[in-house]
Amino acid sequence: MAPPKQIGPPQRTIKRPALSDVIPTKPLAPITLRHPPNKNVTTTVVGGTAAVYTRRRVTRENLGAIENHHHHHSQTLITREEKAVSNNRQQERVNKNVSTTSVAVAASNVTRTVAASTTSTTTTSSHHSKRIKVQEEWEDLDKNDVNDPLMVSEYVVEIFEYLHELEKETMPNPNYMEFQKELQWKMRLILVDWLVEIHNKLRLLPETLFLTVNIVDRFLSVRVVSLVKLQLVGITSMFIAAKYEEICGPSIKNFIVLSDGGYSEAEMLKAEQYILQTLDFKLSYPSPMNFLRRDSKADNYEVNARTIAKYLLEIMLLDHRFLATPPSKAAAVALYLARYVIGNIEWHANLVHYSTYTEEQLLPNIELLIDHLKKPRKVEAVYRKYSAKRFIRASVYVQEWINRNYRDTTATTTENYR
Repeated sequence: MAPPKQIGPPQRTIKRPALSDVIPTKPLAPITLRHPPNKNVTTTVVGGTAAVYTRRRVTRENLGAIENHHHHHSQTLITREEKAVSNNRQQERVNKNVSTTSVAVAASNVTRTVAASTTSTTTTSSHHSKRIKVQEEWEDLDKNDVNDPLMVSEYVVEIFEYLHELEKETMPNPNYMEFQKELQWKMRLILVDWLVEIHNKLRLLPETLFLTVNIVDRFLSVRVVSLVKLQLVGITSMFIAAKYEEICGPSIKNFIVLSDGGYSEAEMLKAEQYILQTLDFKLSYPSPMNFLRRDSKADNYEVNARTIAKYLLEIMLLDHRFLATPPSKAAAVALYLARYVIGNIEWHANLVHYSTYTEEQLLPNIELLIDHLKKPRKVEAVYRKYSAKRFIRASVYVQEWINRNYRDTTATTTENYR
């Protein structure tokens, strides 16, 4: 029997250059809060019945045209009301049974309309005479995907609105270690680092790793776990996450072997049932990767920034101080710092719109992430993983950037992984 023919053009293997060969190594100054220039702006005039202008640049040339339009609009309203009054008077002459009350109501309506029109014109003039409020214009990037059914551009806005609501329901308790009797934060650090190593060996999807850590944290938020059972919780959580995210997940025997045979198959299956019942089978966790893909669209899918951002997201998994950070904000923080590291320091209007976070909102978490990167590494799995060529040596490049810009903190050398 002849082998099946290949459908479509043959796949080509693209060799990616190392990050250090593409990006200049010119040192950058430490991050400071800045405000990007207002380039493309829209003007919104508020007050009375004034018109609302969107996506229009306000200049001296068209400022007079805008005022003339408001004046014409107000005069049109007055003319219409005068015609209405005239019609009312003619009707009054024809029908003598019209009560004086209806006439008074009509007169009061005319007065309110004329006053509203006058107020609108006055308010518009005062807005133009003062400094006009402007908003940065963002570009609709979803309109280019109308013909791509995989991008579901008709529903993408509603989908991410739902994910933003869902992430609030799947947040763990950031202080759950306070009621754990035998556990400490450093034990969680070691467990997550081990899970990253297992995840890398099995070549699982990034979403599987983030869901695994979320299951562990949510379970520990509601149940007290002994130290001897912590590893069982971790490996079983990855077993559950792989079932949920992977197309063809590893078997339970693979996880038993990778855990050095510390637990039997029966123990893992029993732990799986207990964890799922505790979490009420709620595994719909919006991964930071979902939001990172959305944010990267506003960054023109820049591959270097996106790879570094993925590394920074896994770094945040290790630090318990980011447990209170929603996945959407974590993705925006990672992309912001990744772009800054490679020299793209402007957080422009598209990124603000599609990430839903401004530069001011991200700055505290960015400082926290830099503080983690400045400290000597206690675990190595994430760093080793992203020091590989297939990840364009992202961890090495970030560490070198930290060493150049924050020399006051002694960092672990990166020579061992070059």
